[in-house]
Amino acid sequence: MIDYNEVTKNNMLSNNSFSQQLVDCLPMGAMLVNSDAHIVFVNNELAEILGYSKKELLNLDIDLLLPIAFQANHKHLMSEFFKQPRKRKMGVGQELYACRKNGVQIPIEIGLNPIQQEDQTLVLATLIDLTSHLRANKMFHRSIEDSPHGVLVVDSSGIIRLTNSSLCECFGYTSDELLDQPLDV
Repeated sequence: MIDYNEVTKNNMLSNNSFSQQLVDCLPMGAMLVNSDAHIVFVNNELAEILGYSKKELLNLDIDLLLPIAFQANHKHLMSEFFKQPRKRKMGVGQELYACRKNGVQIPIEIGLNPIQQEDQTLVLATLIDLTSHLRANKMFHRSIEDSPHGVLVVDSSGIIRLTNSSLCECFGYTSDELLDQPLDV
């Protein structure tokens, strides 16, 4: 059982209301994590995203918020990060997930920002729940695919980024043959 008063008393941020306010005002989930992988401060947004209370998250080992498949290597990755801490996105090019208190895994994006506090380095980890974004993206792609007319989406550089089967049937191409090609194919 975690003694919330003891955690708060030993928490470096508990006496630094400016730092608390900075983390609390972030529009996404945020937590400060020490090099032992324990959460030392958390904002309301993160607690809401993950379905925990702030008290439940304080001093929690962050590996408990990861799907089991990601837990085995996470301590090593964290150790490497703390050897050369730098601001970066975590897991670029990979799909990342967090586990909510109810066990449901949610797709996330995480930013890592090292912070020097007194004599130790902490990491400010910002977390964005991508569930709504991915749902909207899926609905957009479905509406394009379900259109009875040929649809071609081109980026500002003139590169084909999306087609539907109606367009491919009309012109005798597969989607794979058109994607990432210049419009003048």
